[in-house]
Amino acid sequence: MTENNEGIEIEESLNSIVFKINELVDDAVSEKRLVPIREAGELEVRGGYQLPFNRDILKATNAYEYSELKSALDELHQQYYALGKDRPYRNMPIFLGDKVTGITIRKNKAYRGYDIEGENAEKMMLLFETDNIPEAKDLIERLSSEGKGLLHLSMEVEELVSCVVCSVYVTEQSLLEYFRTLEISFSRVRYRWLTGTQYRARVTYMDGERKDMRWGVFIVSPPSPLSPRSILYPRPRKLRAKSLNDPMIATRITHIGKVKLREKDEIYLVK
Repeated sequence: MTENNEGIEIEESLNSIVFKINELVDDAVSEKRLVPIREAGELEVRGGYQLPFNRDILKATNAYEYSELKSALDELHQQYYALGKDRPYRNMPIFLGDKVTGITIRKNKAYRGYDIEGENAEKMMLLFETDNIPEAKDLIERLSSEGKGLLHLSMEVEELVSCVVCSVYVTEQSLLEYFRTLEISFSRVRYRWLTGTQYRARVTYMDGERKDMRWGVFIVSPPSPLSPRSILYPRPRKLRAKSLNDPMIATRITHIGKVKLREKDEIYLVK
């Protein structure tokens, strides 16, 4: 067996274990052995490895059901851990016990990005994607005009089975030259894009102890007094110090002349 085939088999086996984990929880809910305290919203079941990351808060109907389900899931997780070469399953349901009194849920946007330095004349940045070749050509003409003739633009066309994808690129070096013509003072250019939403939970126990953890599937056991009213959603936090969203720190570039950039691309001129 080749190394590649072995890797595929392991991945399939891991997927099978994940399916069994989710099936156990789903069956327990449908059979009312687990009662939802807070079910995940449509936009919250995303970002998981192998399968969507569920974010529910559930309570077992009694201590016996809690113990049985925990034992079954622990066994599956051990199988996953061994097969995955000591890699734990990140979306594993978390058993919180019977002393949880409250849960505070926070949601924050997660980004990836880098500084545009312009040192490499050939480094390209994707500006637009479309399935319309004339539209892509028109975009290049408009960007050439609005970019004061400074932008080095190119187009790539990829013919897929059912459509054509036209990508419009600009060299980062020429984009930096364009930014220097704007009447905005800056020391660096930051480019970032949204990768998803980061979910965090602070769990409060009867003795006052609090634990911060990732929010996934939480399962509590009676006699925990946890109820929908004890699940809190605080107001969004104030802007962090030196946040790019602070106009005193940075200016976001949303257009090149009159051409609007993609909403998911965030380019900031940082003071």
